[in-house]
Order: sequence, then structure tokens, then C-alpha cells
Amino acid sequence: EEQLKAVKDLLGTYTTDYSTSNAARKANVARGAELLNGHILYPGEALSLYHTVAPLNASNGYETAGAYANGEVVSAEGGGICQVATTTYNAVLLSELAIENRAAHSLPVHYVEKSFDAAIASSTDGKEVLKNLEFKNNQEYPVYIEASTNGATITVSIYGKETRPSNRKVTYENHLVSKTPI
Repeated sequence: EEQLKAVKDLLGTYTTDYSTSNAARKANVARGAELLNGHILYPGEALSLYHTVAPLNASNGYETAGAYANGEVVSAEGGGICQVATTTYNAVLLSELAIENRAAHSLPVHYVEKSFDAAIASSTDGKEVLKNLEFKNNQEYPVYIEASTNGATITVSIYGKETRPSNRKVTYENHLVSKTPI
């Protein structure tokens, strides 16, 4: 209880736009945000985004929408859920939590710069996780995850106790290191 009282500072927040998405994709982004919202990670605890939002099927509230698979756009239940992963990834980076696992998409996404995306995927039967975003609370206090949508944007905010120097400057840049043909 004492530790949770300290969770009041915004450590990092990130917003992406999905306003041009179709209704099914919008519903999937909203469902993923709903399942992520409200999670608390105590010091040393990790979160698997895939396991937080799965299973990616109709019984869990997902619809069929466009998704990437092996360098192609396909129809899949939960299509669009990677935008939740990407928005979360960027909020985690800004919060300076520890990234344990992150996978890129097989094609560029339109809602963030290259290398700032995060994909989640599983085998067709959902039993094997193929791509995941996992991060760990490396802080001394708990962190609280808030995820919300408004039909056009998704925002993920991470709250905790600010212990970082106020004059610090952290930037992330992408650099092309190689190109691999599909």
C-alpha cells in the first residue's frame, strides 16, 4: 500500500493514430487497450504483452482485420493488435523500463518511424508465441499502465515514482544497418 501511494508521476506516454482504420481494426485496438489498461508491475516484475491481450480470437472480443504475416497483408482475428504493442513499446522506452523482448514487423508500419514498432504474433493455433513484447519494471517502485482509445488514437501512459534526474535528456534514433529482401 505504501509503495502504491508513490505511483503518481508520469514516467512516459505515447500516442499513435489509427483514425483511418476500418471498424474491425479499430475494435481490435480498443480491445487490446482495454485488456492492457490497469496493470501494475511491482519492482522486478515483467509483462508479456502477448499473454496480456491473448487469445487473439472472436471469443476474446477480437474481429478479423488486416495483419502482417511473412511479408504479406492477410486477414486475421486480432488484426491491428500490433498497434497496441507498438504504442506500449514507445511508452516503455520513454519510461526507461527494461525491454526484455521485442520483435519488428515483417513490413514497415505507417504509425511510427522505422525501428520503433513492436509486433506480437502466434502460431495459427495460438499455442506458440512467435513474436512478443516483454518488458520489466526495473524501478524501485511499482508502475501503473494506463491504456486508452478514443476511436482515432491510442495512448499508453506509464506512471510510477519519478527518481530520474530532471535535467536528463534521452533520445532514441533509428539507423539503417542492412536491408534484407523478402
